[in-house]
Parts: sequence; C-alpha cells; structure tokens
Amino acid sequence: IGLLSAAVLNLNNMRDRVNDKAVGKITLAVRLGFKGAKVYHLMLFVSAYSLLFAYLILENRLQLALWVIPIPLFHVLHLIKVFKIKEEVKFDPHLKIVALTTFLLSIIFFTLSFLQI
Repeated sequence: IGLLSAAVLNLNNMRDRVNDKAVGKITLAVRLGFKGAKVYHLMLFVSAYSLLFAYLILENRLQLALWVIPIPLFHVLHLIKVFKIKEEVKFDPHLKIVALTTFLLSIIFFTLSFLQI
C-alpha cells in the first residue's frame, strides 16, 4: 500500500514536473525526467504487486487474490495510459483513480485479513 501511495505522489510530481523545474524545486520526477519518472511509476506498481502476491503465497492466503485481482487490472490500464501521455497536464485525472483504487485495495485487504477470509 505504501508503494501504491508513493505512485500517487509520483503521479502528482510528474504532472507538476515542468513547473517544479522552473522554480527550482527538485523532485524525483524532475531528476529522472519525463521518461524516467514513467519507468519509476511502473516499478512502484510492479514492486507493490510482487510483494502483495508474494505475501499471499507465503501466508497461504491465495483466496484473497480473488478479491484483489480486479484492482491490478485497473492499474494495468492506468499504466498503459500513463505511458501514452505526452503532456504533463494529462496526468491529472489519473491521480484520483490511483488514489481511490489504492484506498479500495487497502480496505479490501484489511477487511478480508481482519475477518480471516
């Protein structure tokens, strides 16, 4: 969940990259550049889901995966769209989507873990 939350922040930084650079604010997106920030964004998702599914396997909780699977599908579509974006301002609508799906994932995961499903 922390990596996906970092993805929301990275998306915000990607959107504001040009303005941040102009005023001397050095964010990771400014340092990495437009393409590098997109690759970092991808790596945040890959890392998050690798760790999540590793946990489910190691804890023998694969039944949770059935409840979680729809959210990574939204994130895959999000990543495809992000890599097609050419103008920073077009990242804005994706902020809400990633934030809400990350929140939903955390609620589902907490609830199912708490109920020992």
